[in-house]
Parts: sequence; structure tokens; C-alpha cells
Amino acid sequence: MIKAGPIALALGLLAAGSAALAQNAADPTARARADFPVSAAISRSPDEAVFRARCGYCHLEMGFGTLTLMKAQGPVKALLANRTDLEGDYVRAVVRSGLLGMPAITRAEVTDGELDAIVRYLTRNNPRK
Repeated sequence: MIKAGPIALALGLLAAGSAALAQNAADPTARARADFPVSAAISRSPDEAVFRARCGYCHLEMGFGTLTLMKAQGPVKALLANRTDLEGDYVRAVVRSGLLGMPAITRAEVTDGELDAIVRYLTRNNPRK
């Protein structure tokens, strides 16, 4: 009986983890929205919720990234969410490799699905080609 407890617990944790992985595979933005429910609640789209949850600490109003961009490029380009000139490949490269004061963000911190959502959000204002 003593050995059945830890084995049953391990199997239960494995099943719960598998269910969570399956849910995240179906909706890669679910994790970000669950981690930051307030941010998700004030967002207008799932993509915006992921941006706010994963990038907002630095890249919303008065964040360090916003203030740094304001000094370097002026107020028009400071808020990433308002820009119309960001290319998806550039956003992906900066997120994964870092740039100046921004550290590289790993796939453990922002999944590829979440990064896709961030790219969709940041390029939504771009002129259509």
C-alpha cells in the first residue's frame, strides 16, 4: 500500500500535465491568458492578451522598453502596439535574440504559439501589401 500512493500520485500528475499540454497545443495563447487574467480581461483580442501578459511589463505605457524606445526613436515609435512598421520576422528575431537592453526570450518563457500571437498583434496595423 505504501508504494501505491507515490505511483498513483505520479500517474495523476502525468495525466494532468498531458491534459494541460493538449490544451496548450489547441490554444497556444491559453497559458498567457491564464497567467495574467486581469491583462486578458482588458484586452480586445486573444493576441493582445498575450502581448500584454508576455511583453506588457516593459512595452506598455511607461514601461522600461517604451521609455528606452522613446529616447532612441521618439514618441511615435515608443509604443510597439501603435506602430505600423514592424515586420514579423524582425519581431521574432528581436524576441529570440534580444536587442540592446532587451534580453533574449526563450521558448520556455514565450512559446512559439505565443510569439505568433504577439507578431499578429504587433503587425495588425501595418499597411497591407
